[in-house]
Amino acid sequence: MNRSDINILIVEDDYTHYFLIAEYLAPMGFNLIRTTDDVETWSVLIKQNIHLILMDVKLKKYSKNGIELSRDIKAFFPLIPILIQTAFIESIKEKDLIVVYDDYIIKPYGMELFTNKVLSILKLNIEGETGAKQEYHFPKS
Repeated sequence: MNRSDINILIVEDDYTHYFLIAEYLAPMGFNLIRTTDDVETWSVLIKQNIHLILMDVKLKKYSKNGIELSRDIKAFFPLIPILIQTAFIESIKEKDLIVVYDDYIIKPYGMELFTNKVLSILKLNIEGETGAKQEYHFPKS
């Protein structure tokens, strides 16, 4: 599987933040799909094979927050890893880790840390550690 076959769903209603994420991940060859609310997100999840979800916690167009949306998604798509992005450390709860999301990152963050987390989660998912059937081996650095 090529990186261009890897679909990353970015649930982010702030265009500036989405642009920063895309600026780092697009040149790496991933297929990036952006949604801004729960309706768009569910539509993409039903139609596409998603390998990773990058979820903003504070979504203005959604009556719930990103953690609640993540909980709903995990109920139907338990094998899709979710990386929560938040500026609100109090929104991160250890009891939710793995059950609701697979990892988190606190904003503002450095892009090196962010891309390392993304690559790490994708490597585990695509190499089958979470039960996914895709096969992809990242080049050794």
